[in-house]
Amino acid sequence: MAHIVDDIARILATPVPRRQAFRLLGRVLAGGFAGAVGMKAQFGNSPNSNSNSNAGTVVCGFTRCQKGQTCCDTNQGCTKPFCANAGQSCCGDYTFTSSQQCCRTGSSPFVAAKTQNCCGNTTCGSGQTCCTTCSRPFCAASGNTCCGTTSCSSNEVCCNGSCCAAHESCKSGRCQASSGSK
Repeated sequence: MAHIVDDIARILATPVPRRQAFRLLGRVLAGGFAGAVGMKAQFGNSPNSNSNSNAGTVVCGFTRCQKGQTCCDTNQGCTKPFCANAGQSCCGDYTFTSSQQCCRTGSSPFVAAKTQNCCGNTTCGSGQTCCTTCSRPFCAASGNTCCGTTSCSSNEVCCNGSCCAAHESCKSGRCQASSGSK
């Protein structure tokens, strides 16, 4: 605090226009305030305090996580920092336990059961596969061939994002009747 008073006295003692002096004075006060707020956020108390009331806690955004909690912040994909309870992990704006998983395959992270496969903004169940042949991943039945925005069954052929029927073939990017069929 003493250095702030010295800076103010120095500004007022120099021959500068009043408007510039007030501008400089405002910057010194704003800097002092920002420094004080930063020290409080970092240490929880005044820098000279010997209190251990915050020992083991973590600053998380504008709050303080309790001992054993984890801070979920923007590094984990959340929009606003928050504290996760002990035994939980961060997944976007949610938390999950060891029996779950965090899916980061879509536009925003989400929580799913470990038995499911992450696929874009959704999950595929058993007997399904994730198709990533278009901008929006989707689930298809296992054994099907991913084809653009759809999937083709085992007796169909993928042709330029469409499925050709069993009696058709793909020629020049289009489904056409195979030779020999009527």
